[in-house]
Amino acid sequence: MKTKNLLLASLFVSLSLSGLAQTTVNGVYKTYSDYTNQKLTFGIDCKTEKHKIKLHEFPNKPFITVVHDGKPHQLAKDSVFGYQLCDGNFVRFANNSDYHLTEKGDVWLYKKLMMKAPKGSPEPNLNFFSIGGETPLPLTMENLKKAFPDNHKFHDALTAQFKNDSELAAFDSFHKKSKLNHLLEMSRN
Repeated sequence: MKTKNLLLASLFVSLSLSGLAQTTVNGVYKTYSDYTNQKLTFGIDCKTEKHKIKLHEFPNKPFITVVHDGKPHQLAKDSVFGYQLCDGNFVRFANNSDYHLTEKGDVWLYKKLMMKAPKGSPEPNLNFFSIGGETPLPLTMENLKKAFPDNHKFHDALTAQFKNDSELAAFDSFHKKSKLNHLLEMSRN
């Protein structure tokens, strides 16, 4: 019993130390290629440096400002693929809007953060998806079926699993991924 506890304690310590050894970075990815190659512009090590990324969402300006080494740098939103935050989250730019990546699987899932809609107006769709680095689209069954036009097994699984579009972003706690990505994987087997 003592040996088992000692092994568990050793495992916990080694996992904790490996987590501390990881470098958390922050910065801008200008292109999808930069993102896939982890080539940051205005990159920093979050443990030792600080800078600010201002989105200028209100008013909706067509650029972001990165304050790096105390100097402001403006980048056009349409020339930036996305940016990495110190907490590990990734935010994607497309069509002068930002999309927060919630899952990166076969289908990338995003959440769009918006201010509250005026009372009485319809709630906007806050869930989006893309295939790889493509432009995010509203997360609807119709758009998913168009994205995978020849995967009829996936189409049938979508129809069977989800009653409406608002359920498409559901998380599958057993498989530790979205139900959508799990269904897509299963449809390919």
